[in-house]
Amino acid sequence: MNKIYLYLGFIRLWHMLNAIFMLVLILTGLSMQYSARDSFMIPFHISVQLHNISGIALTASYLIFFIGNIIIGNRKHYRLQWQGLRKRMFIQLRYYMFGYLKKQNHPYPVSRERKFNPLQAFSYALIMYIALPLVVISGWGLLFPETILNGVFGVS
Repeated sequence: MNKIYLYLGFIRLWHMLNAIFMLVLILTGLSMQYSARDSFMIPFHISVQLHNISGIALTASYLIFFIGNIIIGNRKHYRLQWQGLRKRMFIQLRYYMFGYLKKQNHPYPVSRERKFNPLQAFSYALIMYIALPLVVISGWGLLFPETILNGVFGVS
């Protein structure tokens, strides 16, 4: 059996950095929300700084992903074929629920042309092109609330 390495070293590093940024955002966000003087959480002023730095770094990382996908053509893996998508997703889900345990062949084997099965493609597209941009936009709005509220919504 030949192994196919679909992700180069720098892409694996990028994934690890994103995971670290997200974990820091979660931990510092919880710490800011539930901080108290006698709490075991990260002190509030440190949480704010780490949260802002991680948010800015995650934004930069996302921009690298977005622009990089356009430049190197990796976006083809995130493009969904809508016709028959529900059926393909159901086939993949059924494989995960039953076929994997019965050691059946994978319905959508991995290759250089198809890195994601239908469930992965749908999930990744949803996360990378809808959920993460909303997180980034809302984060920047919270980083500069006066500017966003006044400039965008006209509210003081």
